[in-house]
Amino acid sequence: MGATALLKEYPDRGHSVGPPENLHDWLMAQRRVERPQRVLHRCDTPAQGKAYWVRIRRFIDIHRHGRVSVLHHGLGEQQILVVQADNINVLKLSLDRSPVEHDHDLTIHANGNELRLFAANPCP
Repeated sequence: MGATALLKEYPDRGHSVGPPENLHDWLMAQRRVERPQRVLHRCDTPAQGKAYWVRIRRFIDIHRHGRVSVLHHGLGEQQILVVQADNINVLKLSLDRSPVEHDHDLTIHANGNELRLFAANPCP
């Protein structure tokens, strides 16, 4: 999920080291990103297909898992969503909960196809 992991080994203490002293403080300082620029998700059924502002609704082959990668980059008129989907027949992007700037046009590149969405109220 893009998180940094830190492994600390304690010589001569075995596997039951116990929690570090500052675990609670560290845990309470963590915050979930509400509108991540990148969403990666893999699931075994569409019922498990929701991650942030992306939802897998239907698979092509129900006997295989579905996988999606969505990346938002650029600002203003240069903003682009790049979507790579594997074994997905229907995908829902909740753009109102995404990092997309809604007052600018948006280009979506999805598995080799391009879609251009025009802003309802473009900035002057």
